[in-house]
Amino acid sequence: MRRLRLLLAFSCAALALYLGVGGYVASKIAFPNRLPLDPEARSALGAPLEVSFPSRAGEVTLAGWFFPGGPRAVVLVHGLDGNRAVPPVLHTIPFYRQLGWSVLAFDLRGHGESGAARLGMGQWEKGDVLGAMDFLASQGIPPTQVLLHGWSLGAVATILAAADCEAGPLGVVADSAYSRLVPVLMANLHKRTGLPSFVNWGVLLMGRLLFGLNPWQVRADLAAGELHRRGIPLLLIHGEDDELVPLGHAREILSAHPEARAWFVPDCGHALAWEREEYFRVLSSFLENLS
Repeated sequence: MRRLRLLLAFSCAALALYLGVGGYVASKIAFPNRLPLDPEARSALGAPLEVSFPSRAGEVTLAGWFFPGGPRAVVLVHGLDGNRAVPPVLHTIPFYRQLGWSVLAFDLRGHGESGAARLGMGQWEKGDVLGAMDFLASQGIPPTQVLLHGWSLGAVATILAAADCEAGPLGVVADSAYSRLVPVLMANLHKRTGLPSFVNWGVLLMGRLLFGLNPWQVRADLAAGELHRRGIPLLLIHGEDDELVPLGHAREILSAHPEARAWFVPDCGHALAWEREEYFRVLSSFLENLS
């Protein structure tokens, strides 16, 4: 009996330590790494309008650049630890402007010049994308005339937002999206924490208990199924050599939205397809088929 009590006490102490470490780590990585904007980026783009607007729930103010143009608009959404001035966004803005589209590029919550907020890995960032669509609606551009274009975390946020959007959007371009968040966290969390992988489950559990982040609910594949049901066009772009988000994630999303267009890029890593000349030809072809 004494041995059993000792074993029980040891197990409880070990569990408490495990959860304590998980809670500590979760609190340390709860916020993204804020990357300052390149001070020369704005002028290089022709001095866009500096705008701000609330996330859909109103809990955080987001900062962005708005380029007024035609009756159609695109929302450009960067990835984790990025901002609206990272290379993929900067290289894509001129493409849409040359087409005569209005362009909105903004910083996700906790990134760039937007308000401080905990990282949601898509769970809360979809509200940021919906807030961007609300801003465009205030400028006279309805959701049905808005294309969502995101990279990595931004791609997931756009798919989730499109599935929650009552009307529209015109379509979604998802570059390097993960279909399910939990496998990505389990494979990569140790790189961010520097701790052994066995700590991951404690981090996820305590992140759920302490901050309300439920990674099991971040399912771009299920959201893509909703896009398919509603007939919302989807373009998937994914590098075949992506080690952060393996190509299988794109295949899962494609399985949920079998009418989506897909470009799987050979010899390409995570969110690097924009460096290829073919990137904008693929985009152009997709846009030509939008209603």
